[in-house]
Amino acid sequence: MLSVVSDDGLTLHEIAKSLGVTSRKVYNTLSGGVLSVLDTDQKKAVKDAREMAQIISAGCITPESVAKKLGRTK
Repeated sequence: MLSVVSDDGLTLHEIAKSLGVTSRKVYNTLSGGVLSVLDTDQKKAVKDAREMAQIISAGCITPESVAKKLGRTK
């Protein structure tokens, strides 16, 4: 199992203790991705942010064009 996760040399146990969670939860988050610990609303926000990033990187950078691409036209 991963024991040191940053340049500061913090162990999983130290990170978990400071966050008030188990070491296993920290390990799973780091190895499985953050989506595994998010609730439904948070997952939707991440999905929307990824989608907006793709739209903006494709050159559609006006608020109106982003809203249109996301299907949120007024």
